[in-house]
Amino acid sequence: MYVTRTLSQFRKYQKTLSEESPEGPFSGVLVITDEEAETDDTFCFGMCKRTKIEKLPFPQDKILSVVHTDSSGNRDTSVKKVLFIPALDQPLSSNRYYVVHARGRHKGKVCVCSKEIEKGLCCFPDILHEKKPKPLDPRNIYQTVKINRHHDKTFFAKSMAPDGTPPSFLKKKGWELRASRSLHPRRPREALGLDDELRARLPEFGFSVSTIRSGSVIVGEWYCPFMFVKENCSVSYQMKKSMFYRMTLSQYWERIYHCENNNLGDTNDENNDEDEGLVRVEANVLREANYVKGIEAVKEEKEGNGGFYWYIPVQGLRGRGERRRKTCSGSAVGLSFVVVERMRRVMEEGGWVEGGRKVVRVERDEQIGVSRRDFRDLNGNNNREWRRFGCYVLVESFGLRRADGVLLVKCLFRHTQRLRSQPKNDYSHILLSTATSAAASRKITLAENKIVMEEIETAARNDRWCYPRLL
Repeated sequence: MYVTRTLSQFRKYQKTLSEESPEGPFSGVLVITDEEAETDDTFCFGMCKRTKIEKLPFPQDKILSVVHTDSSGNRDTSVKKVLFIPALDQPLSSNRYYVVHARGRHKGKVCVCSKEIEKGLCCFPDILHEKKPKPLDPRNIYQTVKINRHHDKTFFAKSMAPDGTPPSFLKKKGWELRASRSLHPRRPREALGLDDELRARLPEFGFSVSTIRSGSVIVGEWYCPFMFVKENCSVSYQMKKSMFYRMTLSQYWERIYHCENNNLGDTNDENNDEDEGLVRVEANVLREANYVKGIEAVKEEKEGNGGFYWYIPVQGLRGRGERRRKTCSGSAVGLSFVVVERMRRVMEEGGWVEGGRKVVRVERDEQIGVSRRDFRDLNGNNNREWRRFGCYVLVESFGLRRADGVLLVKCLFRHTQRLRSQPKNDYSHILLSTATSAAASRKITLAENKIVMEEIETAARNDRWCYPRLL
Protein backbone atom coordinates (compact mmCIF):
# COMPACT_ATOMS: atom_id res chain seq x y z
CA MET A 1 0.00 0.00 0.00
CA TYR A 2 1.22 3.47 -0.86
CA VAL A 3 1.04 6.88 0.77
CA THR A 4 1.13 10.00 -1.43
CA ARG A 5 3.42 13.01 -1.40
CA THR A 6 3.40 16.09 -3.61
CA LEU A 7 5.95 16.70 -6.36
CA SER A 8 6.62 20.26 -5.19
CA GLN A 9 7.61 18.92 -1.76
CA PHE A 10 10.39 16.79 -3.24
CA ARG A 11 11.56 19.63 -5.48
CA LYS A 12 11.93 21.91 -2.46
CA TYR A 13 13.41 19.38 -0.06
CA GLN A 14 15.64 16.94 -1.91
CA LYS A 15 16.64 15.21 1.32
CA THR A 16 13.13 13.81 1.74
CA LEU A 17 13.76 11.58 -1.29
CA SER A 18 16.16 9.50 0.81
CA GLU A 19 13.66 8.90 3.60
CA GLU A 20 12.36 5.38 4.02
CA SER A 21 8.64 4.79 3.68
CA PRO A 22 7.02 5.83 6.99
CA GLU A 23 4.64 2.86 6.79
CA GLY A 24 7.19 0.05 7.15
CA PRO A 25 7.33 -3.19 5.10
CA PHE A 26 5.11 -3.73 2.03
CA SER A 27 4.63 -0.01 1.48
CA GLY A 28 5.82 2.78 -0.77
CA VAL A 29 5.35 6.42 -1.81
CA LEU A 30 3.42 7.73 -4.81
CA VAL A 31 4.31 11.16 -6.21
CA ILE A 32 1.33 13.29 -7.25
CA THR A 33 1.37 16.58 -9.13
CA ASP A 34 0.02 19.46 -7.08
CA GLU A 35 -0.97 22.96 -8.13
CA GLU A 36 2.42 24.43 -7.25
CA ALA A 37 4.25 21.87 -9.39
CA GLU A 38 1.83 22.46 -12.26
CA THR A 39 2.59 26.19 -12.10
CA ASP A 40 6.34 25.54 -12.13
CA ASP A 41 5.96 23.46 -15.30
CA THR A 42 4.47 26.31 -17.35
CA PHE A 43 6.06 28.99 -19.51
CA CYS A 44 4.94 32.02 -21.55
CA PHE A 45 3.32 33.49 -18.45
CA GLY A 46 1.44 30.28 -17.69
CA MET A 47 -0.16 29.96 -21.12
CA CYS A 48 1.81 26.85 -22.15
CA LYS A 49 2.59 23.65 -20.28
CA ARG A 50 5.95 21.93 -20.36
CA THR A 51 5.43 18.23 -21.13
CA LYS A 52 9.04 17.08 -20.95
CA ILE A 53 10.03 15.58 -17.60
CA GLU A 54 13.65 16.35 -16.88
CA LYS A 55 14.19 15.19 -13.30
CA LEU A 56 13.47 12.32 -10.98
CA PRO A 57 11.22 11.32 -9.25
CA PHE A 58 8.56 10.65 -11.85
CA PRO A 59 4.89 11.45 -11.07
CA GLN A 60 2.37 8.60 -10.83
CA ASP A 61 -0.80 10.56 -11.64
CA LYS A 62 0.11 10.83 -15.33
CA ILE A 63 0.64 8.42 -18.18
CA LEU A 64 4.18 9.02 -19.44
CA SER A 65 5.73 8.50 -22.87
CA VAL A 66 9.20 7.01 -23.30
CA VAL A 67 10.38 8.68 -26.51
CA HIS A 68 13.39 7.82 -28.68
CA THR A 69 14.41 10.36 -31.33
CA ASP A 70 16.65 10.21 -34.39
CA SER A 71 20.20 11.53 -34.41
CA SER A 72 19.01 15.03 -35.23
CA GLY A 73 16.57 15.00 -32.33
CA ASN A 74 13.79 16.38 -34.50
CA ARG A 75 11.83 13.21 -35.19
CA ASP A 76 10.42 10.63 -32.79
CA THR A 77 11.40 7.11 -33.82
CA SER A 78 9.54 5.20 -31.10
CA VAL A 79 7.05 6.04 -28.36
CA LYS A 80 5.98 3.78 -25.49
CA LYS A 81 3.27 4.91 -23.10
CA VAL A 82 3.85 3.60 -19.59
CA LEU A 83 3.30 4.13 -15.88
CA PHE A 84 6.26 4.30 -13.53
CA ILE A 85 5.24 2.84 -10.14
CA PRO A 86 7.87 3.12 -7.36
CA ALA A 87 9.13 -0.23 -6.10
CA LEU A 88 7.91 -1.30 -2.67
CA ASP A 89 10.07 -0.86 0.42
CA GLN A 90 12.47 1.52 -1.33
CA PRO A 91 13.08 5.27 -0.86
CA LEU A 92 12.37 7.41 -3.90
CA SER A 93 16.06 8.28 -4.14
CA SER A 94 16.74 4.67 -5.18
CA ASN A 95 14.96 5.43 -8.50
CA ARG A 96 13.58 1.88 -8.65
CA TYR A 97 10.34 1.39 -10.56
CA TYR A 98 7.91 -1.14 -11.96
CA VAL A 99 7.34 -0.08 -15.59
CA VAL A 100 3.73 -0.82 -16.59
CA HIS A 101 2.47 -0.73 -20.17
CA ALA A 102 -0.40 1.77 -20.48
CA ARG A 103 -1.27 1.06 -24.12
CA GLY A 104 -1.18 -1.78 -26.62
CA ARG A 105 -1.72 -5.52 -26.35
CA HIS A 106 0.39 -5.73 -23.17
CA LYS A 107 -1.62 -3.04 -21.41
CA GLY A 108 -1.53 -3.46 -17.64
CA LYS A 109 1.47 -5.80 -17.64
CA VAL A 110 4.91 -5.05 -16.22
CA CYS A 111 8.17 -5.06 -18.16
CA VAL A 112 10.41 -8.06 -17.44
CA CYS A 113 14.19 -8.06 -17.75
CA SER A 114 15.82 -10.88 -19.71
CA LYS A 115 18.54 -13.10 -18.25
CA GLU A 116 22.01 -13.15 -19.77
CA ILE A 117 22.05 -16.93 -19.46
CA GLU A 118 19.21 -17.07 -21.99
CA LYS A 119 21.43 -15.57 -24.69
CA GLY A 120 22.24 -17.97 -27.48
CA LEU A 121 19.22 -20.23 -27.08
CA CYS A 122 18.33 -19.70 -30.74
CA CYS A 123 20.09 -19.70 -34.10
CA PHE A 124 21.71 -16.32 -33.38
CA PRO A 125 23.93 -16.78 -30.30
CA ASP A 126 24.57 -13.07 -29.75
CA ILE A 127 20.90 -12.08 -29.71
CA LEU A 128 19.06 -11.80 -26.42
CA HIS A 129 15.35 -12.23 -26.89
CA GLU A 130 13.27 -9.88 -24.80
CA LYS A 131 10.87 -11.30 -22.25
CA LYS A 132 7.18 -10.67 -22.70
CA PRO A 133 5.59 -8.37 -20.12
CA LYS A 134 3.82 -10.20 -17.29
CA PRO A 135 1.45 -9.35 -14.42
CA LEU A 136 3.29 -7.85 -11.49
CA ASP A 137 4.89 -10.12 -8.93
CA PRO A 138 6.73 -7.95 -6.35
CA ARG A 139 8.93 -10.92 -5.45
CA ASN A 140 10.36 -11.05 -8.99
CA ILE A 141 13.47 -8.86 -9.04
CA TYR A 142 13.53 -9.06 -12.86
CA GLN A 143 10.46 -6.80 -12.92
CA THR A 144 12.29 -3.96 -11.15
CA VAL A 145 14.51 -1.49 -13.00
CA LYS A 146 16.61 1.44 -11.85
CA ILE A 147 16.31 4.68 -13.83
CA ASN A 148 19.55 6.61 -14.35
CA ARG A 149 20.13 10.15 -15.60
CA HIS A 150 21.85 10.60 -18.95
CA HIS A 151 23.24 13.75 -20.56
CA ASP A 152 20.93 16.46 -21.92
CA LYS A 153 18.12 15.60 -19.47
CA THR A 154 17.50 12.11 -20.80
CA PHE A 155 17.49 8.69 -19.12
CA PHE A 156 18.28 4.98 -19.38
CA ALA A 157 17.42 1.94 -17.26
CA LYS A 158 19.33 -0.92 -15.67
CA SER A 159 17.99 -4.13 -14.24
CA MET A 160 18.13 -4.64 -10.47
CA ALA A 161 19.02 -8.27 -11.12
CA PRO A 162 22.80 -8.68 -11.62
CA ASP A 163 22.29 -10.84 -14.72
CA GLY A 164 19.27 -8.97 -16.05
CA THR A 165 18.84 -6.82 -19.15
CA PRO A 166 15.89 -4.41 -19.46
CA PRO A 167 13.74 -4.22 -22.60
CA SER A 168 15.50 -2.33 -25.39
CA PHE A 169 13.27 0.76 -25.20
CA LEU A 170 14.39 1.25 -21.58
CA LYS A 171 17.97 -0.01 -21.93
CA LYS A 172 18.95 2.26 -24.81
CA LYS A 173 20.49 5.44 -23.47
CA GLY A 174 19.13 8.87 -24.24
CA TRP A 175 15.36 8.43 -24.17
CA GLU A 176 13.18 11.35 -23.20
CA LEU A 177 10.18 11.25 -20.91
CA ARG A 178 7.09 13.29 -21.67
CA ALA A 179 3.78 13.67 -19.89
CA SER A 180 1.17 12.10 -22.15
CA ARG A 181 -2.10 12.32 -20.22
CA SER A 182 -3.23 13.14 -16.71
CA LEU A 183 -5.40 10.65 -14.83
CA HIS A 184 -7.63 13.52 -13.65
CA PRO A 185 -10.32 13.36 -12.29
CA ARG A 186 -9.59 9.83 -11.05
CA ARG A 187 -6.01 10.39 -10.06
CA PRO A 188 -4.75 9.74 -6.51
CA ARG A 189 -5.43 12.39 -3.90
CA GLU A 190 -3.76 13.10 -0.59
CA ALA A 191 -3.23 9.93 1.45
CA LEU A 192 -0.95 10.36 4.45
CA GLY A 193 -1.06 6.79 5.71
CA LEU A 194 -1.81 5.81 9.30
CA ASP A 195 -2.50 8.53 11.90
CA ASP A 196 -1.19 6.81 15.04
CA GLU A 197 -2.29 9.60 17.38
CA LEU A 198 -5.87 9.63 16.08
CA ARG A 199 -6.00 5.84 16.14
CA ALA A 200 -4.90 5.66 19.77
CA ARG A 201 -7.54 8.22 20.76
CA LEU A 202 -10.40 5.82 19.79
CA PRO A 203 -13.87 6.99 18.68
CA GLU A 204 -16.03 8.97 21.09
CA PHE A 205 -18.24 6.96 23.42
CA GLY A 206 -21.00 9.49 24.10
CA PHE A 207 -23.80 7.90 22.08
CA SER A 208 -27.07 6.37 23.26
CA VAL A 209 -27.27 2.74 24.40
CA SER A 210 -29.91 2.17 21.75
CA THR A 211 -27.18 2.74 19.13
CA ILE A 212 -26.12 -0.50 17.47
CA ARG A 213 -23.08 1.03 15.79
CA SER A 214 -21.39 4.36 16.49
CA GLY A 215 -20.17 6.79 13.87
CA SER A 216 -16.90 5.80 12.21
CA VAL A 217 -13.62 7.73 12.24
CA ILE A 218 -11.08 7.36 9.42
CA VAL A 219 -7.61 6.89 10.93
CA GLY A 220 -5.65 5.85 7.84
CA GLU A 221 -5.64 6.34 4.06
CA TRP A 222 -3.57 4.69 1.32
CA TYR A 223 -3.65 3.88 -2.39
CA CYS A 224 -3.20 0.54 -4.16
CA PRO A 225 -2.23 0.57 -7.87
CA PHE A 226 -4.45 -1.64 -10.02
CA MET A 227 -1.70 -4.31 -10.35
CA PHE A 228 -2.29 -5.26 -6.70
CA VAL A 229 -6.05 -5.76 -7.21
CA LYS A 230 -7.83 -8.23 -9.48
CA GLU A 231 -11.44 -7.90 -10.49
CA ASN A 232 -13.44 -10.39 -12.52
CA CYS A 233 -12.93 -8.43 -15.75
CA SER A 234 -10.27 -7.66 -18.32
CA VAL A 235 -7.24 -5.65 -17.20
CA SER A 236 -7.94 -3.07 -19.90
CA TYR A 237 -11.43 -2.43 -18.56
CA GLN A 238 -10.13 -2.42 -14.99
CA MET A 239 -7.61 0.31 -15.84
CA LYS A 240 -10.36 2.32 -17.48
CA LYS A 241 -12.45 2.15 -14.31
CA SER A 242 -9.69 2.66 -11.76
CA MET A 243 -5.93 3.00 -12.08
CA PHE A 244 -5.64 3.40 -8.32
CA TYR A 245 -7.81 2.03 -5.52
CA ARG A 246 -8.31 3.96 -2.29
CA MET A 247 -7.82 2.05 0.96
CA THR A 248 -9.08 3.45 4.27
CA LEU A 249 -8.93 2.25 7.87
CA SER A 250 -11.85 3.32 10.04
CA GLN A 251 -12.77 2.75 13.69
CA TYR A 252 -16.16 2.50 15.37
CA TRP A 253 -17.93 0.87 18.33
CA GLU A 254 -20.31 -2.02 17.68
CA ARG A 255 -22.83 -3.36 20.19
CA ILE A 256 -22.40 -7.04 21.07
CA TYR A 257 -24.73 -7.26 24.10
CA HIS A 258 -27.88 -5.46 25.21
CA CYS A 259 -30.30 -5.92 28.11
CA GLU A 260 -33.04 -4.05 29.99
CA ASN A 261 -33.61 -3.58 33.70
CA ASN A 262 -36.43 -5.91 34.72
CA ASN A 263 -36.57 -4.34 38.19
CA LEU A 264 -37.33 -0.86 36.89
CA GLY A 265 -39.49 1.03 39.39
CA ASP A 266 -38.54 -1.00 42.48
CA THR A 267 -37.85 0.96 45.67
CA ASN A 268 -34.15 1.40 46.39
CA ASP A 269 -32.41 1.30 49.75
CA GLU A 270 -32.29 4.84 51.10
CA ASN A 271 -29.30 4.08 53.37
CA ASN A 272 -26.99 3.38 50.44
CA ASP A 273 -25.48 6.32 48.58
CA GLU A 274 -24.59 4.04 45.69
CA ASP A 275 -27.00 1.67 43.99
CA GLU A 276 -24.81 -1.17 42.77
CA GLY A 277 -26.18 -3.27 39.91
CA LEU A 278 -24.52 -6.36 38.46
CA VAL A 279 -24.96 -7.19 34.78
CA ARG A 280 -23.75 -10.44 33.27
CA VAL A 281 -22.43 -10.00 29.71
CA GLU A 282 -22.47 -13.09 27.51
CA ALA A 283 -21.89 -12.85 23.75
CA ASN A 284 -20.26 -14.70 20.86
CA VAL A 285 -18.09 -12.35 18.79
CA LEU A 286 -16.82 -13.07 15.27
CA ARG A 287 -13.28 -11.70 15.35
CA GLU A 288 -12.83 -11.27 11.59
CA ALA A 289 -15.26 -10.84 8.70
CA ASN A 290 -14.91 -10.04 5.00
CA TYR A 291 -17.37 -8.55 2.54
CA VAL A 292 -17.35 -8.08 -1.23
CA LYS A 293 -19.70 -5.36 -2.46
CA GLY A 294 -21.70 -5.67 0.75
CA ILE A 295 -22.04 -9.47 0.61
CA GLU A 296 -20.33 -11.70 3.18
CA ALA A 297 -17.29 -13.38 1.64
CA VAL A 298 -14.68 -16.01 2.41
CA LYS A 299 -10.95 -15.56 1.86
CA GLU A 300 -9.13 -18.27 -0.05
CA GLU A 301 -5.51 -19.20 0.56
CA LYS A 302 -2.76 -17.41 -1.35
CA GLU A 303 -2.10 -18.94 -4.75
CA GLY A 304 -1.23 -18.21 -8.36
CA ASN A 305 1.22 -15.81 -9.97
CA GLY A 306 1.74 -12.73 -7.85
CA GLY A 307 0.40 -14.43 -4.73
CA PHE A 308 -3.22 -13.25 -4.65
CA TYR A 309 -5.81 -13.88 -1.96
CA TRP A 310 -9.30 -14.20 -3.44
CA TYR A 311 -12.37 -12.90 -1.62
CA ILE A 312 -15.44 -14.79 -2.83
CA PRO A 313 -19.02 -13.96 -1.79
CA VAL A 314 -20.81 -16.73 0.08
CA GLN A 315 -23.66 -16.59 -2.44
CA GLY A 316 -21.36 -17.35 -5.36
CA LEU A 317 -18.67 -19.81 -4.33
CA ARG A 318 -17.95 -20.85 -7.90
CA GLY A 319 -15.01 -18.50 -7.38
CA ARG A 320 -12.34 -17.65 -9.87
CA GLY A 321 -13.58 -20.38 -12.20
CA GLU A 322 -16.44 -18.15 -13.22
CA ARG A 323 -16.38 -16.96 -16.78
CA ARG A 324 -14.38 -13.76 -17.09
CA ARG A 325 -16.66 -10.97 -18.22
CA LYS A 326 -15.78 -7.83 -20.14
CA THR A 327 -17.29 -5.63 -17.46
CA CYS A 328 -16.48 -5.65 -13.74
CA SER A 329 -19.81 -7.21 -12.81
CA GLY A 330 -18.19 -10.38 -11.44
CA SER A 331 -18.19 -10.81 -7.69
CA ALA A 332 -14.81 -12.28 -6.71
CA VAL A 333 -12.00 -9.82 -5.93
CA GLY A 334 -8.32 -10.67 -5.53
CA LEU A 335 -5.84 -8.77 -3.36
CA SER A 336 -2.09 -9.17 -3.67
CA PHE A 337 -0.31 -10.74 -0.72
CA VAL A 338 1.51 -7.43 -0.11
CA VAL A 339 -1.83 -5.68 0.54
CA VAL A 340 -3.09 -8.44 2.84
CA GLU A 341 0.21 -8.60 4.68
CA ARG A 342 0.27 -4.83 5.15
CA MET A 343 -3.26 -4.92 6.59
CA ARG A 344 -2.21 -7.67 8.98
CA ARG A 345 0.79 -5.69 10.21
CA VAL A 346 -1.33 -2.58 10.77
CA MET A 347 -3.73 -4.68 12.83
CA GLU A 348 -0.92 -6.19 14.90
CA GLU A 349 0.41 -2.71 15.65
CA GLY A 350 -3.03 -1.90 17.06
CA GLY A 351 -3.12 -4.92 19.36
CA TRP A 352 -4.77 -7.45 17.08
CA VAL A 353 -3.64 -11.05 17.63
CA GLU A 354 -3.87 -13.28 14.57
CA GLY A 355 -4.81 -16.93 14.86
CA GLY A 356 -6.84 -18.64 17.53
CA ARG A 357 -10.59 -19.05 17.38
CA LYS A 358 -12.63 -17.24 14.77
CA VAL A 359 -15.49 -16.82 17.25
CA VAL A 360 -14.65 -15.67 20.78
CA ARG A 361 -16.95 -16.09 23.75
CA VAL A 362 -17.14 -12.90 25.82
CA GLU A 363 -18.21 -13.43 29.44
CA ARG A 364 -17.82 -10.74 32.07
CA ASP A 365 -19.64 -9.09 34.97
CA GLU A 366 -20.26 -5.35 34.81
CA GLN A 367 -20.91 -3.28 37.93
CA ILE A 368 -23.35 -0.40 37.51
CA GLY A 369 -23.22 2.26 40.21
CA VAL A 370 -25.71 5.17 40.18
CA SER A 371 -25.22 7.95 42.73
CA ARG A 372 -28.30 9.15 44.65
CA ARG A 373 -26.91 12.65 44.96
CA ASP A 374 -26.94 13.03 41.16
CA PHE A 375 -30.61 12.17 40.69
CA ARG A 376 -32.87 13.97 43.15
CA ASP A 377 -35.83 15.93 41.89
CA LEU A 378 -36.96 19.22 43.45
CA ASN A 379 -39.03 17.32 46.04
CA GLY A 380 -36.00 15.37 47.24
CA ASN A 381 -37.26 12.06 45.89
CA ASN A 382 -34.82 9.44 44.62
CA ASN A 383 -36.23 8.74 41.18
CA ARG A 384 -33.24 7.30 39.37
CA GLU A 385 -32.80 3.88 37.79
CA TRP A 386 -30.92 2.50 34.82
CA ARG A 387 -33.18 1.27 32.03
CA ARG A 388 -30.90 -0.34 29.46
CA PHE A 389 -27.35 -1.62 29.31
CA GLY A 390 -25.08 -2.07 26.30
CA CYS A 391 -21.62 -3.59 25.81
CA TYR A 392 -19.56 -2.54 22.78
CA VAL A 393 -16.47 -3.85 21.02
CA LEU A 394 -13.95 -1.77 19.07
CA VAL A 395 -14.08 -2.56 15.34
CA GLU A 396 -11.41 -1.57 12.82
CA SER A 397 -12.41 -1.84 9.19
CA PHE A 398 -10.36 -1.71 5.99
CA GLY A 399 -12.32 -0.53 2.97
CA LEU A 400 -11.07 -0.78 -0.62
CA ARG A 401 -12.81 1.53 -3.10
CA ARG A 402 -12.52 2.15 -6.81
CA ALA A 403 -11.81 5.62 -8.12
CA ASP A 404 -15.56 6.03 -8.74
CA GLY A 405 -16.26 5.45 -5.03
CA VAL A 406 -17.66 1.90 -5.28
CA LEU A 407 -16.78 -0.15 -2.18
CA LEU A 408 -15.28 -3.44 -3.38
CA VAL A 409 -13.81 -5.15 -0.33
CA LYS A 410 -14.40 -4.59 3.36
CA CYS A 411 -12.37 -6.41 6.03
CA LEU A 412 -13.57 -6.15 9.64
CA PHE A 413 -11.41 -6.84 12.68
CA ARG A 414 -13.08 -6.89 16.11
CA HIS A 415 -10.73 -6.24 19.03
CA THR A 416 -12.31 -8.46 21.67
CA GLN A 417 -9.80 -7.21 24.23
CA ARG A 418 -11.18 -3.68 23.86
CA LEU A 419 -14.68 -3.62 25.31
CA ARG A 420 -16.65 -0.72 26.75
CA SER A 421 -20.09 -0.62 28.32
CA GLN A 422 -22.59 1.92 29.56
CA PRO A 423 -26.05 1.94 31.15
CA LYS A 424 -28.92 4.11 29.97
CA ASN A 425 -30.50 5.80 32.97
CA ASP A 426 -34.24 6.45 33.27
CA TYR A 427 -34.05 10.23 33.01
CA SER A 428 -37.45 10.83 31.44
CA HIS A 429 -39.64 10.52 34.51
CA ILE A 430 -37.08 12.43 36.62
CA LEU A 431 -37.16 15.34 34.19
CA LEU A 432 -40.94 15.34 33.94
CA SER A 433 -41.32 15.23 37.72
CA THR A 434 -38.85 18.07 38.16
CA ALA A 435 -40.45 20.19 35.44
CA THR A 436 -43.97 19.64 36.80
CA SER A 437 -42.96 20.69 40.32
CA ALA A 438 -41.11 23.76 39.10
CA ALA A 439 -43.87 24.82 36.72
CA ALA A 440 -46.45 24.57 39.50
CA SER A 441 -44.45 26.94 41.72
CA ARG A 442 -44.41 29.69 39.07
CA LYS A 443 -46.57 30.75 36.16
CA ILE A 444 -45.17 30.22 32.66
CA THR A 445 -46.73 30.87 29.27
CA LEU A 446 -47.70 28.19 26.78
CA ALA A 447 -44.75 29.12 24.57
CA GLU A 448 -42.36 28.80 27.50
CA ASN A 449 -43.91 25.47 28.46
CA LYS A 450 -43.33 24.21 24.91
CA ILE A 451 -39.65 25.17 25.10
CA VAL A 452 -39.32 23.39 28.45
CA MET A 453 -40.83 20.17 27.10
CA GLU A 454 -38.57 20.25 24.03
CA GLU A 455 -35.50 20.53 26.27
CA ILE A 456 -36.75 17.64 28.39
CA GLU A 457 -37.38 15.42 25.38
CA THR A 458 -33.97 16.20 23.87
CA ALA A 459 -32.18 15.44 27.13
CA ALA A 460 -34.05 12.17 27.61
CA ARG A 461 -33.34 11.13 24.03
CA ASN A 462 -29.61 11.76 24.49
CA ASP A 463 -29.47 10.01 27.87
CA ARG A 464 -28.33 13.01 29.86
CA TRP A 465 -29.58 15.25 32.66
CA CYS A 466 -30.56 18.86 32.12
CA TYR A 467 -32.48 21.50 34.04
CA PRO A 468 -34.72 23.61 31.76
CA ARG A 469 -33.40 27.16 31.57
CA LEU A 470 -36.85 28.78 31.88
CA LEU A 471 -37.49 27.08 35.22
